[in-house]
Amino acid sequence: MNRYETVFIIDPDVAGPDQEAIIDRIRSLISQHDGRLLVFDDWGIRKFAYEIQKKKQGHYIRIEYAGNGELVYSIERFFRIDFRVLKFLTIVLDRNIDPDSLPTEEPQTSFTSAVTSEQPSAGTETEKPEAPVAPEEETREEEAQEEEAQEEEASRIAEAPGEAEETQETEETQAAESETKESSDGF
Repeated sequence: MNRYETVFIIDPDVAGPDQEAIIDRIRSLISQHDGRLLVFDDWGIRKFAYEIQKKKQGHYIRIEYAGNGELVYSIERFFRIDFRVLKFLTIVLDRNIDPDSLPTEEPQTSFTSAVTSEQPSAGTETEKPEAPVAPEEETREEEAQEEEAQEEEASRIAEAPGEAEETQETEETQAAESETKESSDGF
C-alpha cells in the first residue's frame, strides 16, 4: 500500500451539489479499492496563471489517500471522463506504508462542513484576543529603542575617531589613482 496525493481542479461554474457528487464518487472509489482517505483539503477558488479550457479560475481540492495502483488508475480515469474536472495531478508521497499506522477516522469531505467547522458555534467559548497596546506605550518603546541605537552609534564613533577620516582619505586616493590609470591608457 502506498500513500498518494492528488490535486484536482473543478470547474468553478459547477454548482455545490455537483461538487459534492464528485467528492462522493472519489470516496466511493477509495472504499471500493480498499484504500483510505487521509486528508481532504479544500483550497477554494483560485485564479489560473493561464486559461484552462477557456476558464480563468478553478476550484482547487487536495486529497491524500492510501491505496494501490489500481485505485490511482480508477480515480484518474474518473477525472479524465468527467467534464467538470479541468486538471489533476497525482504523486506518490510514500511507498510500502504500514496500513495499521494510518489513522482510522476519515476527514470531513464536504465543502460546507469544512467551512462551518472552522467557525465557532454560538454556544461555545471563543478565545479572547490580546488587549491592544496603548499608543503611549508603543511610542515609549520606540523612543527607548532609538535612544539605544544612538548611544551605540556614539560609542562606536568614540572608540575609533580616526577610522572614519582614514576611510575617507583612502577612498579619495583610490579615485585619483583610477583616474590616472584611465588617462595613461588612452595614448
